[in-house]
Amino acid sequence: MAANTAVKAALTVAALAATGYTGVLGAKLADAGDVPVEAAVKPEKETPDDVAKTQQQLRLMQWVVPAVTGLLVVLTSLHGEQQRPGEVIRGAVRKKFSR
Repeated sequence: MAANTAVKAALTVAALAATGYTGVLGAKLADAGDVPVEAAVKPEKETPDDVAKTQQQLRLMQWVVPAVTGLLVVLTSLHGEQQRPGEVIRGAVRKKFSR
């Protein structure tokens, strides 16, 4: 259970960092002003290189943030199941008799 908690903490930090980085990228695109683009995260041939690079990074981050958050939800769910009374009792009994 301690390992699960450590992984959850690391994923929480990763999710916060990814969200913050996504915000920085979005602000960078907003600061670029009115430039030719196909869509918010898709450059076209006339899009300046720095803006196109930022769009590509943002396109990746739009998948990273939900993936990391989804993993966090799954681990939280598993962690919750491990804390059910029946599991706690079984774990305590196993610990008592494994000595």
